[in-house]
Amino acid sequence: MRISSNQYQDIALAGIMSAYQKMGEASQKLTTGKQINTPSDDPHGISQALTVQNHLDNLDQSARIINGAKGFLSATDTALGSVSDILRQARTLAVQASSTSTTPEARTSLAQQVDSLIQTLGNAGNTAFGNRYLFAGQRNDKAPFVASQGSYTYQGGTTANGDGDIKLDISTQETLTINTTGDNAIVPALKALEMLRSNLNNGNTTAISTDSIKQFDTEIQNLSAVRASIGSKIQNLDRTLSQNDTIKVNFSKTLSDIEDTDIPKTVVQYQTAQLAYQAALQSTSRIGQLSLLDFLK
Repeated sequence: MRISSNQYQDIALAGIMSAYQKMGEASQKLTTGKQINTPSDDPHGISQALTVQNHLDNLDQSARIINGAKGFLSATDTALGSVSDILRQARTLAVQASSTSTTPEARTSLAQQVDSLIQTLGNAGNTAFGNRYLFAGQRNDKAPFVASQGSYTYQGGTTANGDGDIKLDISTQETLTINTTGDNAIVPALKALEMLRSNLNNGNTTAISTDSIKQFDTEIQNLSAVRASIGSKIQNLDRTLSQNDTIKVNFSKTLSDIEDTDIPKTVVQYQTAQLAYQAALQSTSRIGQLSLLDFLK
């Protein structure tokens, strides 16, 4: 069977187009650095890449949540450190006031200082982190402590009402409570200060020496325990972040293996396609030079 000149040209043109397409595909892989640029390049690979990318996105979201929780806990610890300082100052005043040699005028001055500490404590109780109040529980869009008759009233969330704890899912298997409510951390300190002020105003040095000083010691110790718990939670979050970073490195490598171009291999593919393309062009040019006798052979 003889092949016509048109058939020769069709075959040659098909060779040119095939080589040109392969050369273009290899060039695109080299340019983008990705071996999968369209779903048709590797449907199975695309499916794998999407699954791995979803895991990476979840890890990134988890990191944002954990870092936000660390910031909230650190701010809470700083605020509670201020509360502890207030209580230590109040204890010092109580020790001064418990002396039988303290004059009524001196006790009045000490009571005024306690008033100032109550004001400072109320401000600490209304500390915010971003747009959320640290000690308000789930009602953290409003200041939890409201000034009332020389002291403060707590109006934040409570465990008893079911709106006290703020819980975050830091992993698929772990939930962490990141807050401390004001009724547990601040209100007892306020009551201790109010008691000291009352005893000072009434000249009750016995109650100051037997009750107030002991009360301050107890609250300082309680706050130390709360702060230790916060420190433990921050360490736990750091461990989770470290574990997630390791997982992320492994997922990133897997995604790279799926998506990224094998440069040496693709260069060879490009060069091979380029040679085939040039050969096809030369073949086509020779067809144009064939005479009628060539086709009759």
